[in-house]
Amino acid sequence: MKWYKREIKKFVNETVNTTVFALVFLFSLSLWHFALGQEYQWQAITPVPEPSVFSRLLYSALTFVTLGALLYKLKFYQMLYQISGDWRAFQDAKKIVWIVLERIKGSGTFMIHSAHG
Repeated sequence: MKWYKREIKKFVNETVNTTVFALVFLFSLSLWHFALGQEYQWQAITPVPEPSVFSRLLYSALTFVTLGALLYKLKFYQMLYQISGDWRAFQDAKKIVWIVLERIKGSGTFMIHSAHG
């Protein structure tokens, strides 16, 4: 048997064993909960209310016009591209910058924008 077939078999066994254990544990926990006589009740949890579309657009526009334009004039994006090395890494870094800028402006959203191309 080749080494990669052994490794695949080992990982399949680990996955199956873990899945079986989790399912047996879940089933036994459900039986215990049922034996106590408690009923299950679905709860909707929303810790932070979602802002309106108008608020998102307003804060996005303010970010683009103020802090985004300032970073563009300071050639921050050119420096970011040179540091990152390739286009994909640059886009990911720019998304993070925009999330931080929008949080600074107070948008409370995680909308991702492509600024200046």
